[in-house]
Amino acid sequence: MPKSVFLLIFLLASLAGQALPLRGGDACFDPHIKSIQLHKEGAPLVEPVVVLGSGEQVWLTFDDLSSERRYFTYRLVLCDADWHPSDLPYTDYIAGFWDDNIADYNSSFNTLTPYTFFSLRLPNENTQFTLSGNYKIEVMDADYPNDILFSKGFAVVEHTLPFAVQCKVRQQPLAGQPECRQRLDFKVDYTSVNIQNPRTEVKVRITQNGYLPPAVPPEPVFILPTGIDYAMYDKNLYAGGAEYRKFDISSFEYRSLRVRKIQVEEGQYYVLLDEDAVLRQYIASTDINGSYIVKNARYEENSNTESDYAQVLFTLLTHRPLQGKVYVFGEFTNWQLSDDYLMLYSAERSTYELTLPVKQGFYNYRYLLVDEDGNVDFGALEGCSHETENSYGIYVYYRSPLDRHDRLMNVTTVGLQNSK
Repeated sequence: MPKSVFLLIFLLASLAGQALPLRGGDACFDPHIKSIQLHKEGAPLVEPVVVLGSGEQVWLTFDDLSSERRYFTYRLVLCDADWHPSDLPYTDYIAGFWDDNIADYNSSFNTLTPYTFFSLRLPNENTQFTLSGNYKIEVMDADYPNDILFSKGFAVVEHTLPFAVQCKVRQQPLAGQPECRQRLDFKVDYTSVNIQNPRTEVKVRITQNGYLPPAVPPEPVFILPTGIDYAMYDKNLYAGGAEYRKFDISSFEYRSLRVRKIQVEEGQYYVLLDEDAVLRQYIASTDINGSYIVKNARYEENSNTESDYAQVLFTLLTHRPLQGKVYVFGEFTNWQLSDDYLMLYSAERSTYELTLPVKQGFYNYRYLLVDEDGNVDFGALEGCSHETENSYGIYVYYRSPLDRHDRLMNVTTVGLQNSK
């Protein structure tokens, strides 16, 4: 492909794109903030959940690609089970500072794209949590403290009451149900807890691969003196979807997994990925469930500050335009469907195209179709199978008549591969 055509495709595809978040607490409103990640310290591929009072930390990292030197502050917001901000004053759930500066930052080194890498660990010596539940970190420019640039959600679980979860993921097709469905059969046990009204005091929320699937929260099937049974053949059904697509740009010196072309033009890396096609059948493949790992193959120990950015071109062959909007989706898109990740259709090439700035590393992604009514179809472009190896998070909240917020009592993660 001639260089001029190669760059023209990047220019046209980058013109695409307000946001539909699919993970509680997550959103980004600043185009200069990239590579936002929030993980449990030491466990980058699991959901960000820490135990209250245990010393465990969540680790927030992000890059600022703006040309100006900026400084950032943060604040913590306690939320209910559905990620609505709590009415409690921050002094009820934070010991120390509710908001503070993000003081850990470093400039990128030896990269064509300059950026500043920021890092924040919580809890820390200035800020500690005193209540369990859902939390949002809201990040602001220090010069504009009222404007939220982005937010990330995490959870703090307490183990003060004996709540337990038993769960299995069923992959067999069900009579009268689409074959791509997976069923969660689970029970919540609280034998020694005096619960007067389980339907209102206990809430359960489900995540699939770290984000919130578009499904109604599960309702109890049987309420027993010792717990709640949510298992029933036609309840708690989730689209299995497909294994994630992937690519590897940990090096710009050679073409790695699914990279067709790499070039440097005017002080910028450009990467053309292999052309994707709409999937119609299940393809077994090992993935990391939509996550990504920042990695520089040459300077792996300093990947956070020595990894460069490339303009990466995604192309999806469809032969004709589709009814609805097509998005690139994954952790690196903040689990949200916004104009920044909306693809444009090229009639000349019969493909949907989008160019995104992506940091060196290993990435999972998929394509999602949102129909004209705003419904997300996880299977239209990727296929859908009950065989797909998904990871489910089961979050159990408890609010007694004396409580003023949803306490998080148990988080259980179960995957299809270990649920047989």
